[in-house]
Amino acid sequence: MKTGKISETILKRSVLKRISKRRPEIISGPAVGMDYSAVKIAKDEVFVISVDSFTEMDKDYIRANIVAAVNNIATSGAEALGVMIAAFLPSQLDEPEFRLFVDQAEETCKELNIQAMGGHTQITDAVNKPIIAVTALGKVKEGKLLSIKKAKAGQDLVLTKWIGLEGSSILAKEKESIIEKKYKTELISKAKNYDQYLSIIPEAATAVKSGASALHDLAQGGIMAALWDIAEASGTGLKVDLRSIPVQQETIEICEIFDINPYRLISGGSLLIACDNGLDMVDALRAEGINAEIIGRLTDSNDKIIMNDGEVTYLDLPQPDEILKAL
Repeated sequence: MKTGKISETILKRSVLKRISKRRPEIISGPAVGMDYSAVKIAKDEVFVISVDSFTEMDKDYIRANIVAAVNNIATSGAEALGVMIAAFLPSQLDEPEFRLFVDQAEETCKELNIQAMGGHTQITDAVNKPIIAVTALGKVKEGKLLSIKKAKAGQDLVLTKWIGLEGSSILAKEKESIIEKKYKTELISKAKNYDQYLSIIPEAATAVKSGASALHDLAQGGIMAALWDIAEASGTGLKVDLRSIPVQQETIEICEIFDINPYRLISGGSLLIACDNGLDMVDALRAEGINAEIIGRLTDSNDKIIMNDGEVTYLDLPQPDEILKAL
């Protein structure tokens, strides 16, 4: 199989078709585009659980992994409570490096106001770089649980911040020597600091209060993968204007160096929102200091249309993330 996230075809054929539902407490299980599961525990309360795994791509891999798992919880409308971390680390990692790993995990939990609940750490010769799996746990009142399946035809699609933030930060850190041959240090420094925007908790909270029907955080595969996910999960089509998708100039310039499509680049930190009134949603987000744009709408057609200066193309199945071309 190809490196990276497994294809939707394999997911459906070799995972989803082989899993049966047998517990009534599980009210939201595995499906295309679903990044969490929900378990009904109390009469009116639901626990939301999400797992995110990560192979080291940059020096801040543990922070990125924790944030990604907690972001998945936030898209359900839930409040994240804590994380459990399973880490498989190479034997060449020494104890001071391991302490930095632990300190970064704790600092991230403090930043997100969650608890490090436990986990498992193993040093093994089976890996030559860290492999991390983070399980995040959150809670939400039963009637407040969101799902991308609840997005509806006719709703606006709003995108927060800018695409490619996570990918730009990773490349600026890991490929600095290549980038600095063409661009100034200021560009590289700015791109490195994009990792400060990876959490979508603030905009998710604002979106929930402002009446969002569905939330989907951008991750591997970028905005194109997220658009496919929300249309497939909700059974809708879509029409999106490529020029309305916000992207930073630093991201465009870094992507040009590595011949990368920024619209298919890992984009942690951006949130895709389906809502009835996109203008009101954008106003609410901007009032909180969060950049937001209406990029299109969901339709009652099966077509997934991307408009670019009058040219019409159709969205393809999600592809392996573009960052793999450079790392």
